[in-house]
Amino acid sequence: MAKQVEMLRVFAPSGRVPAVLSADAEAGAMVLEEVRPGTEAEDMPQTSLPEQWGELLAALHSVAPPVRWPLNLRGRFDEAFVRIGRRLSEPAIGARIDQAAWQRAITNSSTRQAR
Repeated sequence: MAKQVEMLRVFAPSGRVPAVLSADAEAGAMVLEEVRPGTEAEDMPQTSLPEQWGELLAALHSVAPPVRWPLNLRGRFDEAFVRIGRRLSEPAIGARIDQAAWQRAITNSSTRQAR
């Protein structure tokens, strides 16, 4: 739970994660700001999902990690790129993201991680 709290606090400046109002590691509990439900992804037009996921990822990537932050998310990025890359064959995804753009995203992510 401590890592979840830390990640939420790190990504808080993105405005895309709930704020941690209180946390007690010993009790194994945290209190988050209320998040009002919106439209579930399954109920959204399939053509808008790639754009909305892209906006979310861009917002999260806009947050610089703390100085000397010990966590390395490279493995999670690699796993996510493999998993999401499999979806390029879906018409709604493939119509918005071609293989060249996908490869640029992977390369750009690798370059940023190396910094």
